[in-house]
Amino acid sequence: MPIKPTVSLVHCTEYRESVIAEAIARQFELSGGIERFVKRGDKVLLKPNLIAPKPRHCATQTDPAVIIETARLLKDFGAKPFVGDSPAWADIFSCARVLGLEEPLNKLGVPIKQLDKPVKRHIAGVDVGISSVALEADKIINLPKFKSHQQLVATFAVKNMFGCVSGKWKAYWHFKKGGNEKKFCKLLIEI
Repeated sequence: MPIKPTVSLVHCTEYRESVIAEAIARQFELSGGIERFVKRGDKVLLKPNLIAPKPRHCATQTDPAVIIETARLLKDFGAKPFVGDSPAWADIFSCARVLGLEEPLNKLGVPIKQLDKPVKRHIAGVDVGISSVALEADKIINLPKFKSHQQLVATFAVKNMFGCVSGKWKAYWHFKKGGNEKKFCKLLIEI
């Protein structure tokens, strides 16, 4: 039986923590409740879009408030969230430092992990190194950033999961598959 996807949109006027927390809680509520997606005790990868160590106002990455408030909601629920990515430039720790994520996540007891230690997976007809750190999570909550993209016009939730490809291999696959929109999209969807 086909799955009927649920799509919900919550209008959020600013990135103040309380406003973001309310919007995130509402998103889960509209989608059937957090318990529909996560169980207490689950190790949950929060997968933001962190591309480079750039400050919050550059708007190229997931806003820190979204990451922090999602982590807080999961901790309050009883899950075990961690924040992970494999940025194109530098590493997740540099990105987290510049975005001011280290201290608030540390206070919440939420670790930051580099999505590294690749495991080969056969995806879209090729072998791709997917982070074992991502594969070990019980669940993944995708926290993408909606922005323009030179190969695909815009990035959405599917493109953000490309960050589970470890290290500089993302650049290789951008080049290898990026010249053909259909092949690149197939790779992204299968990841």
